[in-house]
Parts: sequence; C-alpha cells; structure tokens
Amino acid sequence: MTGIPKVAMVTGPRAGRTLSGRELAADDADLWVRMISVGLPHRATPITGAICLAVASRIPGSIPASLATSNGPIRIAHPSGVTLVDAGVSSAAGGVVKASYGAVYRSARRLFEGNVVYRTPG
Repeated sequence: MTGIPKVAMVTGPRAGRTLSGRELAADDADLWVRMISVGLPHRATPITGAICLAVASRIPGSIPASLATSNGPIRIAHPSGVTLVDAGVSSAAGGVVKASYGAVYRSARRLFEGNVVYRTPG
C-alpha cells in the first residue's frame, strides 16, 4: 500500500486573513500552517495533519517547536480559521521521543471514540 505524503508549510504567529475575509491578529494563533492534501492546498488543516503538527510542536529542536508560542493547547491558524490542538510527548532511553497523546478540540459533541490494540514486542 502506498500513500501520498502530507506536506505542510509552517510559520510562527502573524496577522493574516482567512478565506472568508476574517482578520486574525498575531496573538490569535500560535502557528500558521498551509497544508497540501492529495496534491492540492487544503482549505483548512486536515485533522491528521493538525494532530501531527501538535506532536511535532512538542518535540524539542523541531521547527514547529521553535515557532510555537504556547506550552498549553496550540492554536493552529489556517485559511479557514483556527483549530485548537494539543499533544504530549516524553523522552525515552536513547533520546527516543514518544507521543503519549494527540488531541483536537473541535466540537461540543462527541466525534469518535476508539481503542488501539497492539502486540508487545518479544
């Protein structure tokens, strides 16, 4: 199975305008992103990309971590507005970074729930 890479351009806080013409001030978001999805600029930020960006912003030394202005939930500005995300990472032996969670705060209603089942190595 092959996949199409998700490409994103990210910058730190800045003033900007959404597709609807709404003005966003520099302090309305912690990061600005423009994502490419299936070869085209996405009109918002795909949820999968938003969660990945949240995790990346928590990894010391990453570009998103150097640009993000928040230690709490991260406000990602994109052409359609702002998406609120969060993530947690921890460092393991050998400098390996592991994501403990990724979250999107999007709606007052439940969007999904699920479980991940995996095998322990060995």
